Amino acid sequence: MSNRHVSYFELGASLYTPCNHPDLLTIVQRGITGARSMVFCLEDAIRDDEVAFSLANLNESLRHLNPDHRFRRFIRPRNPNMLVELLKQPHVHKVDGFVLPKADLNSLPQFKAALENHAKTPFALMPTLETEQIFDAHALTQIRTQLLEWRAHIPCLRIGGGTI
Repeated sequence: MSNRHVSYFELGASLYTPCNHPDLLTIVQRGITGARSMVFCLEDAIRDDEVAFSLANLNESLRHLNPDHRFRRFIRPRNPNMLVELLKQPHVHKVDGFVLPKADLNSLPQFKAALENHAKTPFALMPTLETEQIFDAHALTQIRTQLLEWRAHIPCLRIGGGTI
């Protein structure tokens, strides 16, 4: 099992790979030359009609993953409900953590509930701040307060711009 303590220095520029990629198994096993961290994306890189295939592709790929890997691997679920389903998968413990998309006052409590219901070792988390709430000082202060509870598990915050 991987060490869940992740330093942001270890991450480098994380390479995002959509989970519908036809060579996902090879990428999961070998990585990409020069990449120090990878994010397997089930969110905006995947069309709605590709979700089932992408989940199956990811689960099959994780089944073959050697947990003694040289670089860090994360999964970006579409939403908190998908995170609940991912945490039930038998090989999810082989990844280092999750990128939490659209982390805000609406989604963070749902992500927290999903993770707290998972009794295994905590995962590293990379919340992505990408909703309009980051432009509201009061909301941003509340988001910060919520994230401080997870501080030991967050190597970095990600800033997204696609939905703003």
